[in-house]
Amino acid sequence: MDSFLKALTVRHRLLNDEIEKEQARPRPSQERLLALKIRRLQLRDQIECVQKDLAETRRVSAPRRQGSPLPRFSPA
Repeated sequence: MDSFLKALTVRHRLLNDEIEKEQARPRPSQERLLALKIRRLQLRDQIECVQKDLAETRRVSAPRRQGSPLPRFSPA
């Protein structure tokens, strides 16, 4: 999943570059800018989602330390 996150990040950076190029034109297309910015926001949301999933996966699958017993619950 790390490679997927890296790919999303690269695509996000490329969209930033495209937005900057479009804005630097003498007459930037507002329609194109809007489409690029919407896609960039979608990618940002997707990146955040993947980052949360990775953090949760790492938290759940982190090995327990030896010597740290599992908590015992006694019936009340």
